[in-house]
Amino acid sequence: TNYILGVIPSGPGFSVYTIKPVPGDVEWAKGVVPTPKGPITVNWQQNKALGLFFLTATAPAGSQGTIYVPVSNSSVSVYLDSKPIPNSAHKRDFEEGSGGYVSVSISDSLTHTISVGYNAGP
Repeated sequence: TNYILGVIPSGPGFSVYTIKPVPGDVEWAKGVVPTPKGPITVNWQQNKALGLFFLTATAPAGSQGTIYVPVSNSSVSVYLDSKPIPNSAHKRDFEEGSGGYVSVSISDSLTHTISVGYNAGP
């Protein structure tokens, strides 16, 4: 479950966390990962044929995280809560000849949605 959802601790007691799903051919996943400070909830969907990916996550107060979303190529658009993320606000990690991941840092306990491809919900 943690592999598909992608939730892993990066600090003691999930005070720092990473969400990096490895979707493969799975179309969607959702779940809750319990932590000492409260649950981390993750819900994602993908349309691999169109290069679209949507991830919604909520983490407990007092935690900091980095969310990685898969992207099909370096020219796709990435949105945080329906607002375009400037290239300076996230990192892109690509392997030659394939897609990669875009990472976004989160430092609050709000629910955030990261969309890849275009500015619309799943």
